[in-house]
Amino acid sequence: MAALLKSNPPPATDGALFARILPLGLTAQGGFDPTRFDAAAVAQIGAGVADARRAMQALRVGGGVQGWSYPRSTLGDFNQDYAFRTALALARLAALPPAEAMYMNPMGDRGRMFTGEGPYRPSFPAGQLPAVDTFWSLTMYEATPDGQFFLVENPIRRYSIGDRTPGLKTNADGSLDLWIARSDPGGDRSANWLPAPVSGPFTLSFRAYLPRQDFLDGRYRLPAILLG
Repeated sequence: MAALLKSNPPPATDGALFARILPLGLTAQGGFDPTRFDAAAVAQIGAGVADARRAMQALRVGGGVQGWSYPRSTLGDFNQDYAFRTALALARLAALPPAEAMYMNPMGDRGRMFTGEGPYRPSFPAGQLPAVDTFWSLTMYEATPDGQFFLVENPIRRYSIGDRTPGLKTNADGSLDLWIARSDPGGDRSANWLPAPVSGPFTLSFRAYLPRQDFLDGRYRLPAILLG
């Protein structure tokens, strides 16, 4: 951290933060010396880091509509919202601002997690596919006990589904169902199948790149994910 602060100095607007953590010896110019702390202090710092990690993992990073969590307007341009930036960094490497990409996560049957066999289904009415100028996708992630998320190996090697997925089938009325299940739902549903892990909890992430204004201002909303 000290080396990074030297090579990439923080803006002056972060001055209040560095004033608060000055007792640790971590400054905007670096110079942090971990050997100055005794064993008791190291234990206290470690306990504080663990408490902060739990708090950040529990932090809601967006507002919910129809079972989907939508990004805050400050995503990707956090300013001094350190808690929001930290919570996001624990779940993913980085994020673009909403004007470039919107990231939505659905609520499952256990918080953000889905634990059932499925199938689960979002259904897009005819003419109401996601309002974007580039592309959209829904990606499957397997959850680990420590709160990390990884792509799911599966027999058809499909890790996401969206408007670039070849062979998607619409219903007779023009609507589009996506099928999320641990095993192939069969029949016409197979073409629109996003495989879930064979066992264990999983979660999903919807990405909309270059979303249109009605997506950005909330006039367009994703359909709820239903069971069956």
